[in-house]
Amino acid sequence: MKPHPTGERPPLDLLLVEDDEVDVLAMRRALVQCALPHRLHVASDGQTALAVLRRRPVAAGSRWLVLLDLNLPRMGGLQLLAALRADGALAAVPVVVMTTSSDSNDVRAAFRHQVAGFFSKPLDPLQAAATMSTITAYWMLSELP
Repeated sequence: MKPHPTGERPPLDLLLVEDDEVDVLAMRRALVQCALPHRLHVASDGQTALAVLRRRPVAAGSRWLVLLDLNLPRMGGLQLLAALRADGALAAVPVVVMTTSSDSNDVRAAFRHQVAGFFSKPLDPLQAAATMSTITAYWMLSELP
């Protein structure tokens, strides 16, 4: 990625794909505590997430990261991963799974779809903030495709 004209990286565009409003609020609180420059987009299912990514093109210089729950209505997380990886314009968007599922089949299936990480949703607010801080700090420093 080319350096940003001001020498700073642009904010991270985070797409949180989550249908539980309590989890969305917890994630918002955790992101505030991280003090990370970001724009948060929220989709409650896989179909809406695809629409967000297609409506707001993943252009050169943008820094998108998808935070994905697997258990979603209409289009589940694994179906969304398959659709992303099949779409040439979206195939390289990094996805981090954050879910309540600890099913080893879900973990293997997610990694077959080239996820960047798989995390259990922290129940404790302090642990949630620490997890989000770690994930977002890593991606803020990383070069993204």
